[in-house]
Amino acid sequence: MSQKKNEANSFWQNRQWVLEHYNELASKYADKWIAAVKGKVIASGNSINEVEKIAEKIFGKKHIPIMFMEKGVHIYHGTFS
Repeated sequence: MSQKKNEANSFWQNRQWVLEHYNELASKYADKWIAAVKGKVIASGNSINEVEKIAEKIFGKKHIPIMFMEKGVHIYHGTFS
């Protein structure tokens, strides 16, 4: 299997792990961005850019799922034309 295909599979497996553990992760990392690899959170923070930089520095590649762990009720407001 090619390296790109392995990276793609790894990305989706890591993303699936986050989804399967969402409630637990959202409790621990409430309203934070997280990056996860091989069943572990390798970075967390308040901004996606911060987490991306930390994860890339630690793990050395860009194809790492970064997801927001939303906890509770949020109201999003915008102006529509």
